[in-house]
Amino acid sequence: MPLEAWYIPREGSDKLIVVNHPRWSNRHGLPAHREAWRSAGAATGNDAV
Repeated sequence: MPLEAWYIPREGSDKLIVVNHPRWSNRHGLPAHREAWRSAGAATGNDAV
Protein backbone atom coordinates (compact mmCIF):
# COMPACT_ATOMS: atom_id res chain seq x y z
CA MET A 1 0.00 0.00 0.00
CA PRO A 2 1.56 3.30 -0.99
CA LEU A 3 1.82 6.01 1.62
CA GLU A 4 0.71 9.45 0.52
CA ALA A 5 1.35 12.59 2.50
CA TRP A 6 1.84 16.33 2.44
CA TYR A 7 5.15 17.65 3.67
CA ILE A 8 4.83 21.13 5.14
CA PRO A 9 8.11 22.13 6.78
CA ARG A 10 8.17 24.58 9.67
CA GLU A 11 11.41 26.27 10.56
CA GLY A 12 12.52 25.41 14.09
CA SER A 13 10.03 22.55 14.54
CA ASP A 14 10.95 18.90 15.01
CA LYS A 15 7.35 17.67 15.27
CA LEU A 16 5.73 15.02 13.11
CA ILE A 17 1.95 14.78 12.95
CA VAL A 18 0.35 11.64 11.55
CA VAL A 19 -3.39 11.78 10.82
CA ASN A 20 -5.47 9.08 9.23
CA HIS A 21 -9.17 8.69 8.58
CA PRO A 22 -11.77 6.08 9.61
CA ARG A 23 -11.62 2.93 7.54
CA TRP A 24 -15.06 3.52 6.00
CA SER A 25 -14.43 7.11 4.98
CA ASN A 26 -13.33 8.18 1.56
CA ARG A 27 -13.34 11.41 -0.41
CA HIS A 28 -17.12 11.18 -0.74
CA GLY A 29 -17.69 10.87 3.01
CA LEU A 30 -19.12 8.25 5.32
CA PRO A 31 -22.78 7.42 4.53
CA ALA A 32 -23.67 7.08 8.22
CA HIS A 33 -27.34 7.74 7.50
CA ARG A 34 -27.68 4.50 5.50
CA GLU A 35 -27.84 0.90 6.61
CA ALA A 36 -25.41 -1.04 7.25
CA TRP A 37 -23.20 1.88 8.29
CA ARG A 38 -25.85 3.32 10.61
CA SER A 39 -26.13 0.06 12.56
CA ALA A 40 -22.38 -0.46 12.63
CA GLY A 41 -21.74 3.00 14.08
CA ALA A 42 -24.72 3.15 16.44
CA ALA A 43 -22.94 1.36 19.29
CA THR A 44 -20.30 4.09 19.43
CA GLY A 45 -22.70 6.96 18.78
CA ASN A 46 -21.27 7.52 15.31
CA ASP A 47 -24.58 7.39 13.46
CA ALA A 48 -25.14 11.09 12.81
CA VAL A 49 -25.79 12.38 9.33
